[in-house]
Amino acid sequence: MLPEAVENYFQEISRVLKPGGRCLITWFLLTDERVGNMERAAFMIDKGGKDRVYRVASLEHPENVVGYYEQYVRSAYLIAGLKIIEPIRLGFWGGTQGISGQDIIVAEK
Repeated sequence: MLPEAVENYFQEISRVLKPGGRCLITWFLLTDERVGNMERAAFMIDKGGKDRVYRVASLEHPENVVGYYEQYVRSAYLIAGLKIIEPIRLGFWGGTQGISGQDIIVAEK
């Protein structure tokens, strides 16, 4: 999903989730460390500009693989009124040991 769709996604989650309800969303989260090790990741094309929002693997098919900078993702949860239940569980895609290929965030309304 690209940023406009992500923002809509969060609006809908916030709308339908009851207070105290939880959601689980998987991501490819980008951090400075992970971006520094990009040779093992697919996110070579920076689409976030100075705002550092996201990177994609393909300009031809940008929604196939999208990685978002962690700061943007945290902000999106906050704006939607969702509290991230720490810790974020990092996936093994970025070279860390994990329980999933993607990063996992559990949040509560």
